[in-house]
Amino acid sequence: MWRGQAYYRTRWQSVARWAPRRVHETEGTVRCSLWALGAAIEDHLVLDPAGHVLRVLEPTPDPRHSVPMSPEVQAGLEALVRAQSAPALAGAVAGVMAALAIEWAGLAGGLVEVTGARARLAWTLADAGSARIRAARSPTERLGRALELLVEMARLLGDPIRARAQARLAELPPPPSRPRSRTGRRPPTQRRSPPPRPRSRRNSRLGRRRSRGRLPPLRASVPATGRPPAARLTRRGRGSPSRR
Repeated sequence: MWRGQAYYRTRWQSVARWAPRRVHETEGTVRCSLWALGAAIEDHLVLDPAGHVLRVLEPTPDPRHSVPMSPEVQAGLEALVRAQSAPALAGAVAGVMAALAIEWAGLAGGLVEVTGARARLAWTLADAGSARIRAARSPTERLGRALELLVEMARLLGDPIRARAQARLAELPPPPSRPRSRTGRRPPTQRRSPPPRPRSRRNSRLGRRRSRGRLPPLRASVPATGRPPAARLTRRGRGSPSRR
């Protein structure tokens, strides 16, 4: 901890984490720095391996004025923050970001600041990203490094925006619960019975003709032989013997 801010190691035992304030080792010392795009952006503390403070580096104020980001960049940041968040927070994250004005600003000792209706990213991050893009050797590499800068910006904005989204969801009224029966159990969901199967045209025509008396009724005849009994349906017309 330094001035109320926590600095983290990228790996602690088997846990890996991303953090913009990082503890790292270099040149035989331990440093607490602002970290982005795979490198230290600004050192704040220099310690020896035993943890004793060797030097305190005060952040330099940045006098540059704030500049709003384009709508295209803001739309890309919103899509990335939503992709990095839980699906249940997607709608709340979109609502929080729609109410924010995102801009580059001079921040002393930090990379991001979200207060009120403004979200500000440090010019030092823009400088580091621009230097990496200019050092690229091909258009494909420049495009890749520009996307890396956009992803880093979304990571910095993600935590404070998700905190606001969670607070917004916590303020919503709970959903209405289903009524319970006297036994304390919820009533079963009523299911609709399937519609009756339509009869074929042939069966329906035969049924109409039989009901009008145009066809003889169906009767069961049992053979008088020693064969196993089996009912056979035969038609008997008026005055005609049954067929066996």
